[in-house]
Amino acid sequence: MASSSGLRSRLIGLILVALVPVFGLFAWVAADHQKDVLQLARASLQSQALMAAARQQPLVEAARQLLGDIASGPSVKGRLTGLCAEYLRNLQAFHSVYADLCVVALDG
Repeated sequence: MASSSGLRSRLIGLILVALVPVFGLFAWVAADHQKDVLQLARASLQSQALMAAARQQPLVEAARQLLGDIASGPSVKGRLTGLCAEYLRNLQAFHSVYADLCVVALDG
């Protein structure tokens, strides 16, 4: 009987030794697959961010142009606050996408 249990334990040991590389291979393939999926997700997110930035670029350019126009306007540069307020009201009526347009002097 002693040799029967010894043989059984040796067979179990051999099976375990044979299965360790298989489980190692599974772990390696899973890690490699996870790396590929992560890289694909990063590329997708970067592409979406670039597309969102491209969609916002015309709005940023329009705002920059409008700010340049406001800053160079004679009614804003002058000291006539009534004329400046009327100019800004007209601009806001034309550019309804902006919630508020106002000018602040250097002293606040």
